[in-house]
Amino acid sequence: MKNTHQNYLNMCKHVKRFYRQNEEILDKAKGLANYFINLSALVDRLQIEFDKSISYSNGFSIERARKREELQNNCLVISDAIVTLRETLKYKPIEQLNTFADLDMIELSVLNEEDLIDYASALYDLMIICEPRLKIQGLRQKQIDSFVSALTLSALDYPMNKHSIEMRKEASLQSLKAYADLNEFITDKLDMAMAAFENAMPELYLKYQNARKVVPFDLNTQASFEGLISDGSVHLITSIKYDRDREIRVSVEGGNAIWGLGNAPDKIDHSRPVNTREKLNIICRNIGPQGNHILIQSVNPKQDIHYKIWITES
Repeated sequence: MKNTHQNYLNMCKHVKRFYRQNEEILDKAKGLANYFINLSALVDRLQIEFDKSISYSNGFSIERARKREELQNNCLVISDAIVTLRETLKYKPIEQLNTFADLDMIELSVLNEEDLIDYASALYDLMIICEPRLKIQGLRQKQIDSFVSALTLSALDYPMNKHSIEMRKEASLQSLKAYADLNEFITDKLDMAMAAFENAMPELYLKYQNARKVVPFDLNTQASFEGLISDGSVHLITSIKYDRDREIRVSVEGGNAIWGLGNAPDKIDHSRPVNTREKLNIICRNIGPQGNHILIQSVNPKQDIHYKIWITES
């Protein structure tokens, strides 16, 4: 949905540019100028709510990212043990095992913070029920302690971030409504008004149709930058003068990463998480208010991460 909204906003930007380039002609059509004024207002509303819905006003540090990854890794250890137990007890099942759904690393990575803690808590409850049999099966106390520690640290950290999470949820709902209102306005009003030019001025109408196309970014195109990181240090991707409307697209394989903008080439001041196999599309102002350096850092220093960065000028 994030990329859908961003692609739609990009389309609206092209439509607004089309109006500016043909303002003298379009303003002669009765009421059409007001449609483009209304379009700008609806676009601004969607942009504001969308920005709020994806902003990390509480910051997203490498420490928090590593806490999350540790919890995810521990969840995999416990869930694998429970899956094995369920298979060995298929003729004498434990009732609670019937509803257990084991998630892989990719599925865990896409959970929001609250849902991940809820999943881990449910996994903890099931582990307590099955603990004697899990230990007989080979689960070590050290693995149990590691899981409990990771869950505790994440649960303690969560309340500090809950307020901003709730704000993002509300903004997400508002952005969905703003998106629906904007789409309805363009389809039912602006498109209908512009249809009057289809026969009278076909070239102008074709320009409008081209501007109206919602074109998703093709991540198969040549990346602006790509590389491999094999340690936990901060890596400078490039230095470029800050532009709040510049789009940056990020894709990583092999592990999770923290990336973002920095005022210096060795520190990420405004950071964002990106998970393995995730394709993130974001505008600079949604990363942070400044920073001429684009940087990346591996969450797990032991993993080799291949990254790709696409930079689109505003």
